[in-house]
Amino acid sequence: MTELDPKLSALVDDLRSPDPLVRDTGAYSSLAALQGDGLLDDHLVELGDRALDLLGDDEVQARTFGALLLALVVDRDNLTGRATDDAVRRWADGLARWYVAEPDTRGHDAQLGWLHAVAHGADAVGELAGSPRLGRDELVALLDLLVRRTTAPTPTYWLQNEDDRVAVAVMAVLRRDLLTAEDVRAAVDALAEGWRASTGPVSAPADNTVRLARTLHLQLVLGVRPAPGADVVHPELRLDALRALGAALAEVHWFYGTPT
Repeated sequence: MTELDPKLSALVDDLRSPDPLVRDTGAYSSLAALQGDGLLDDHLVELGDRALDLLGDDEVQARTFGALLLALVVDRDNLTGRATDDAVRRWADGLARWYVAEPDTRGHDAQLGWLHAVAHGADAVGELAGSPRLGRDELVALLDLLVRRTTAPTPTYWLQNEDDRVAVAVMAVLRRDLLTAEDVRAAVDALAEGWRASTGPVSAPADNTVRLARTLHLQLVLGVRPAPGADVVHPELRLDALRALGAALAEVHWFYGTPT
């Protein structure tokens, strides 16, 4: 692996910092600015691999900001094609291994600041979904990954817009228009197991799955903008997804209607 410029390497190292001013306001904001200016283009593979290293770190803030760094790198490769097929597939595999297994899914910590493993991981999944290097099989796997993260055991209720970020990632998968209606129905059915299996007081995983289903239903109705100021877009399978989600959500409460 080519060594990063010391200044870039130091910024990546600072993503491990427990100080949110160093990590978020400093290092991540600087890397995002460099990415936008095209100044990371010669280092995308090295930075993506450093992001994978962070996903295996002992510190939660390093792992979650590793996912955010990966999102930056994949987003830039989607625009420039400066990475490689092997690298992007390696990153997708590494992200998948980390995302569902991450035990600390808090949105915010009073000392560490924003952690947001669920949201940051979803951002990375959404960028991977937009990669022309990945095809239908990989998109099905990414959709399954988002469902498994949503239904995974956790004590954390999604209160910091995690459902919106995960839903946007799902929409990024659907907007590639490579999945079938059966793929969508299978994913919705797997998601619905998150509340079908719930009894007694509403658990965090059950609540999170309902939140995601409702938010995704809303995004399918309204459409999403792939970038600020961009036109609203809809996936080709919009109606199939709405019917599948509506039928599943109708099970949540007796007073919900069933879509025709």
